Amino acid sequence: MISKSFLVENNESFFIQNDKILFYGENVGLINDFKNNIRKTLEEYICINLHQEEIITNQNTLSNEMQHASLFNDKKLVFVNNATDKILPALELVLEIETENKLIIISSTLDKKSKLREIFEKSKKFQTVPCYPDNELNIKKILFNKLNGYQGLSSQNINMIINCCSNDRVKLNNELDKIKIFFANKKI
Repeated sequence: MISKSFLVENNESFFIQNDKILFYGENVGLINDFKNNIRKTLEEYICINLHQEEIITNQNTLSNEMQHASLFNDKKLVFVNNATDKILPALELVLEIETENKLIIISSTLDKKSKLREIFEKSKKFQTVPCYPDNELNIKKILFNKLNGYQGLSSQNINMIINCCSNDRVKLNNELDKIKIFFANKKI
């Protein structure tokens, strides 16, 4: 099932309700924001970060993490980073398992022919969230939300920030972090 990223972005219940989610696309900043939101929303879960190479090397790694409970906590949040179609054999062992653990798959751009993308899009149990590049309107919206309450924020300042980040959310978040550090008193 496909979900729009702008609907998922501010919907914490989406992460609670869905056990297996695929995030893919070229918007690394948006994917990073999703990862941070998932960690905050599901803070009672223990985070496990795996990479595709680990899963290919040992096909049981993913199934072991998904099937077995943690010693310290009952629930795990398993992130599979840099995923491509190469992890499908290991993934097929895990997708139908019913567990309290959650699986989050992170991938770069996937073509329409991708089997990984096809499995998640056609399933009614799994979610797919494409992360397309931000436009100037999205960047402005993020800027206004994160700098809400700052005094002295002019349209010239906003345009300067937008020009510096050139519609890249990672650069925007870096610029916003700098602003929050330098202007801790919220006066620009």
